[in-house]
Amino acid sequence: MDKLIRIIAHSIESKATDIHISEYEYVRIRSQGKLNTINEIFSKDEIENLVKYLLNEDQFSVLENKRAIDFSKQLDDLGNFRFNIYYFNSKLALSIRVLPLKIPTLEELGYPSIIKDTIKDRMGLVLISGPTGSGKSTLIASLINEINKNEQKHIITIEDPIEYRYVSEKSLIHQREVNQDVNDYHQGLVQALRQDPDVIVLQEMRDAETMFTVLNAAETGHLVFATVHTNGAAMTIDRIVDAFPGDKRDYIAYLLASVLNYVVSLQLVPRSDGTGLVGVAEFLKINNTMQNLIRERKTFQIDSFMATQQLDGMITLEAYLANLVNKDIIKYEEALRRCRNINLFNSYIKMKKTLG
Repeated sequence: MDKLIRIIAHSIESKATDIHISEYEYVRIRSQGKLNTINEIFSKDEIENLVKYLLNEDQFSVLENKRAIDFSKQLDDLGNFRFNIYYFNSKLALSIRVLPLKIPTLEELGYPSIIKDTIKDRMGLVLISGPTGSGKSTLIASLINEINKNEQKHIITIEDPIEYRYVSEKSLIHQREVNQDVNDYHQGLVQALRQDPDVIVLQEMRDAETMFTVLNAAETGHLVFATVHTNGAAMTIDRIVDAFPGDKRDYIAYLLASVLNYVVSLQLVPRSDGTGLVGVAEFLKINNTMQNLIRERKTFQIDSFMATQQLDGMITLEAYLANLVNKDIIKYEEALRRCRNINLFNSYIKMKKTLG
């Protein structure tokens, strides 16, 4: 265990996001988006002893039956960590996600204050999208903690696993972990609707049944936050609609247009000075025109419409990337690799346009 603590401390110092440990392999840590090797190796006995230390009896049974397990754990004063322990070639391996001990504020994350608008509505749906490791859970935790500090609400979260642990302040927060407090996301969501919630957080929408229940929850007077593994606001909307059979998609598009408040799509990009990663947020606000585009399933027009609506608070991916380039926070080449509309991106660069 001392070796793991040493590796974690080094990873935090290196601003690493992930740690990978395998039998008789050099340990790898992901820093600046790249996988780097460090001079540490775990033997078969060391990994088995580490797993026995980290898991309780029930968790070990899950690992043996499913050959993998997700869970989170706080280690000393180093922080919170999300573990995935799994078998490969009949050997054990660990993937560890490094999480801050303290829930960061929106300002500490570096996102624009307009993203706080997502918590101002009494009801509706807020979708946070992005690839794995893009900061979705961290952004939701920041927003939920903002509600917690300032409003008297009942907040129920359904997570797999719980990553950030809240302390109820003005709000009452109940966190439920899949496979520990509830069997699955859908069951937890259905039960939450009977528990007098004001705000519901669903860590992930994995199937059409759960998505439909989320839409109904948002329609019936709850503010719902959910994450989707997609890139970009338009693709996020398509992902919801396309999860349903063809004969139901028009109705789902209509329902989604009625309940959706915002889509925030995230990426993490290496800083130009090599000191870590910076968040990039595409911010889609649903207005009357956007509702019509969703209902009519014309999501291919969303990107171009957003580019004309920035005075209304919308932020395109290209505008956010150009803002960071113009402030010398990220390199032009890194931004160029990620933008969808190169001409629009270059126009912001030439104007030296920033978001403030």
